[in-house]
Amino acid sequence: MSEHDKKLKDNQNHEGDLQEHKNSKGFETEYNQTDGTSDDSSYEMQAMLSSNALNSIKELKETIAKLSQSTQLPDMRPIIEPIIKQQKESIDNLYRAMQSPALKQINGMSEQLRSIVKSLQNVVIPHINIDFGKISEIAREKLEEIRELQLSFEKDLWCLDIDVLDYISTGDITEEELTDYVQKNINEYVEELVEEPMFRIHKSLLIETLDAYKSGYYKLCTYSLFSIIENIVTSWYIGEEITTNPNVRGLYHKINALTEKLDEKIEFMKIFILSVFNTFIKLFETNNEYLNNELNRHTIAHGSHDYDSIKQIDVLKLFQLLKASLVLKHFKSEEILTFDS
Repeated sequence: MSEHDKKLKDNQNHEGDLQEHKNSKGFETEYNQTDGTSDDSSYEMQAMLSSNALNSIKELKETIAKLSQSTQLPDMRPIIEPIIKQQKESIDNLYRAMQSPALKQINGMSEQLRSIVKSLQNVVIPHINIDFGKISEIAREKLEEIRELQLSFEKDLWCLDIDVLDYISTGDITEEELTDYVQKNINEYVEELVEEPMFRIHKSLLIETLDAYKSGYYKLCTYSLFSIIENIVTSWYIGEEITTNPNVRGLYHKINALTEKLDEKIEFMKIFILSVFNTFIKLFETNNEYLNNELNRHTIAHGSHDYDSIKQIDVLKLFQLLKASLVLKHFKSEEILTFDS
């Protein structure tokens, strides 16, 4: 085979390889055949690049060259200024919202509640001292027995009132028995509360809360019951009249089972007031634990509670505290401060 024929055959083989590569990649570009005298790598590049791609690269290079020669940046103010204006308006609206009277009132109420809880702990409760010099030895033993029972239930957020103690009569009571007692008497609880002047603005709320309780909406019940408890204790603390017809005689009559002496009755009433305040403080003290699962007004009201942990027994505890808070109508807040004088 001559040298010329050999070169011709090599070029034909090379052309076939390129065509096969072009078909496998889906290329449809046209390329020019050379006479076989040019460099193989240059020949391949020209064959693979389309004219459109080469034109695009050329235009891009020309654009880069023009930009590199320009010292004047485009004016971005027409684009940026509307964005800045919108952001400023949003910030101004947020600031006005933060200064709104409604939000200030909410913040003020939260501060007031924290102040009341702290005052009950540090000022009011220390004044509620039992004057054992005014009671007999028998009354003292009974009082100490009741207070010990109250304390054992307060740690689990139960506030025992005179009616519960009357039900217990003698002997101990388990939490299961107490829960069963409150559940069976829940209708009577609400009936008594709505008839009391101190709950006059809460009548419809109490009735609807009872309906929600019976339907099993325990989470919803906690919101309304906490709000009522907060209002009652706060109103009492700041000296507002929470009742127009205090039935002191009725309460004294219930305590007759414990003692018939007036001085001793006052000492017994002190321990019921103490139980209300102690339970209130435990329920309303600030708790910043995320997904807290213990009954607490702060985490429930502020959305950080483990709401799936709220059960029927928690609602019964709040109803029981409301019932026990009736004792507050028999004493004004300033009278509590004279208990130890």
